[in-house]
Amino acid sequence: LVVMEAMSFSKPAIVTREMVSAEELVDHEDSGFIVDAVDPEDLTSRLNSLAASRALRERLGRAGRIKIKVCDPQVVTSRLVQIYVGLHLAAKPTRAPVAIEPLAVRDNSDPKL
Repeated sequence: LVVMEAMSFSKPAIVTREMVSAEELVDHEDSGFIVDAVDPEDLTSRLNSLAASRALRERLGRAGRIKIKVCDPQVVTSRLVQIYVGLHLAAKPTRAPVAIEPLAVRDNSDPKL
């Protein structure tokens, strides 16, 4: 969640390959960096490159913000509704509609019933 929150605020992300879903969240060198947890030199190099380049920070941050928008609950819900409506409209009925008779309402005031 921390990575997603950082990306939503246009902050470049650095994650480790060992992190679950790292490669689903971060596109290496596009929206952040993916490093090996056992390679501190790579992490140091990536941090130094971000510290040295405002343009790099801004580019990665913008790309991350765009990428993380697909996880926004409103976006996901809207897309799912579009999919289900499309499936419903494309579905062909497999049988004729069945008429449903209304239920008879019993009159409880009549003691004979």
